[in-house]
Amino acid sequence: MRLQASSPQLPIVARHRGWRLPAWLAALVLAWSFNYIFGKWAIRGLASATRSPALDAAGLRILIAAVVLDALALHPRLRPRRLRREDLWVLALLGLTGITLNQFFFVWGLDFTTVAHAALMFAMTPVLVLALAAAWGQERPGWSQILGMAVALGGTVIVVWRGATAGAAPLGDAIELASAAAFAYYTVAGKNSVARFDTFSFTFYTYQFGLLWMLPLVLPALWRTHWRAVTAGGWGSVAYMGLAGSLAAYFIFYDVMKRLSATQVAVLQYLQPVVASLAAVYLLAEPLTTSLLVGGGVIFAGVYLSER
Repeated sequence: MRLQASSPQLPIVARHRGWRLPAWLAALVLAWSFNYIFGKWAIRGLASATRSPALDAAGLRILIAAVVLDALALHPRLRPRRLRREDLWVLALLGLTGITLNQFFFVWGLDFTTVAHAALMFAMTPVLVLALAAAWGQERPGWSQILGMAVALGGTVIVVWRGATAGAAPLGDAIELASAAAFAYYTVAGKNSVARFDTFSFTFYTYQFGLLWMLPLVLPALWRTHWRAVTAGGWGSVAYMGLAGSLAAYFIFYDVMKRLSATQVAVLQYLQPVVASLAAVYLLAEPLTTSLLVGGGVIFAGVYLSER
């Protein structure tokens, strides 16, 4: 899938041979898939403590990740590299799009839509990446890719249009699509930046800038929160989002992307909505409607065509 094009294409190293690479990829799929489930649980766990549980969950998720990264950066072997002046604005922009807006819209959208709808909206990311790359002259899409974008868009219309019958509001789907668009912009804009940094430094700086952008959005909500009313499940879910859904997943993502081609990991974009949707049916009692299955199938067909 094209969203991985932002990472340098290096050969697989010895430590990822055998069972370790499949295990690494499986961990990434599970971490991001269950992020939707824990996002729902976090909103529920914070609902009795604040009027804006989604804002609190989004802010706490990034805050936890950034604080843990600050602690890790104290270790001599993990100290992030010094930044050049020309890197500051680039990382600030990547932190805004890839961390702040992406994660803010992700959690906010979950408050209005179902897990299956949210996951399918994010499955549009490769198509959005291709559209942006074409607009910026980085790629020249062929007819099959243009057709794929049109087909995927049609599938999105089906999912959103019939979403109300499955308990999903079009507003939530639109917000989740905005999350995918933010990550797509981050991917295309960061195409030449990732290669200049090691995994820890890139993650560290994007999260620090992401936290700076996020604080003005969530501080008023966090200030009004009655923290004693937050449930244990709410705290645990936020911790999962910050540690597993953010830090661990991002580290795995960047590490894998430096060792595999975009084509080799394209399957991840197809597995995530499937795993998240099935988990939501079992853990959240969300329905799998005909329109959702049809629209999801059309989206996958469009993404597949755009990847050829």
